[in-house]
Amino acid sequence: MLGDNAPELKLDIRVLDKQSVPVPNPQQHEDEEEYWIYVEPLAGGKAREFQVGVHYYHALQPGDTGNLTYRGNKFMHFAKSRQ
Repeated sequence: MLGDNAPELKLDIRVLDKQSVPVPNPQQHEDEEEYWIYVEPLAGGKAREFQVGVHYYHALQPGDTGNLTYRGNKFMHFAKSRQ
């Protein structure tokens, strides 16, 4: 399930990359960019991408590892591992 009714799951991941994408014609009070991270499970498996808030985008760097919480295709939280 990919929608709001999907179960909340946790996964240990590594951040592979991140990207900001301009939003065409943003409405007043909307961000002018979307922020995305591209991650892979540490235990192996398919890489995937999640849209994140600006604070997570700036705090995370490629190579960071930690525990990702998500629901379907929606990012919920990331707890960075201590190095």
